[in-house]
Amino acid sequence: MYEMNVSFQINDRVISLLTDFAEYMAEINADRKTMPMAMKDGSSFSLERRAEKMRYDLLLSGYALSLEQAASFLEKSAEGEENSFESQADAASVFRSREIRAARNMAELFTKSRGMHMQLPEDICLLHKMLFSGISEDAGVFRPDRNIPSFLRTLSDWYRKSSMQPLLRSIVFSYELLRIQPFSSGNEITAWSCLNIQLGKWRDILSDLSYETFLYRRKSEYLRVMEECSRSGSCEAYIEFMLRILYCALQVYDEELHSGLDITQSMQMLLDAMEDGRSYTTHEMMALVNLRHRPTFRDNYLLPCMEGGLIVMTVPDKPNSRNQRYRKL
Repeated sequence: MYEMNVSFQINDRVISLLTDFAEYMAEINADRKTMPMAMKDGSSFSLERRAEKMRYDLLLSGYALSLEQAASFLEKSAEGEENSFESQADAASVFRSREIRAARNMAELFTKSRGMHMQLPEDICLLHKMLFSGISEDAGVFRPDRNIPSFLRTLSDWYRKSSMQPLLRSIVFSYELLRIQPFSSGNEITAWSCLNIQLGKWRDILSDLSYETFLYRRKSEYLRVMEECSRSGSCEAYIEFMLRILYCALQVYDEELHSGLDITQSMQMLLDAMEDGRSYTTHEMMALVNLRHRPTFRDNYLLPCMEGGLIVMTVPDKPNSRNQRYRKL
């Protein structure tokens, strides 16, 4: 019989992890403000982070896609288009068909997650349905146990009313979901997807952390932690484990942010001058930054922005087209 018990001791290791995580996240947030491309949902940097997350979410579910394939599904989902990858797959393979559907479901979830709230039993059902639609017949349906709705209401009420630190509260919520096992299958990926949405609501930077990478790589450690929690009747080990996982993901995010997005003052000047959604000729962009020397503009402004995925051509197949325009992402 499930009984919710969120009383646990916060040991020195957890306090240290929480403090280090908060300080580190504040530093990275300050850096991100000087890098507008890292703040945009549609930027190449954000797309790469989410493709990595999606790839490992699928690996945790037993499906293997490359990083390029994951990125393709995310791009198509964001544009509301069908992905052509399915036509390249073996139509006779049931597993492959499910893998493709799982990728589509995950991409759709990533596209819509910013508008979702994980606070009610109905939210958990919707999340499971989105993840397993077209894969499982009982997608979004609780396993046959009449107590599960009551258990989830108790958990949801606690989450909405608790004054616990938001990071801890979401980790505890995911642990309790794992304990309840509300569905016949897919409980782990549902709990971790729920955690991702909750943390993203608290701090948007956390939506781009690929902690799933470390969950996948440390799956055996995770199983040992859950056994320890079951024996002790406390979620302390799970809290410490997840904090370490999230901290590792934050370190990777920080490294990639600085190694992949070295933006210069010239690049920033051009990006700041360009309006969102508007396309420009080369001459118009040069006027924005008061330049007349085309080679200087090309080498110090335009090309670095294009190489960083910050500015794209409107006619990418014909770089020298007389109708070529440029817009920022």
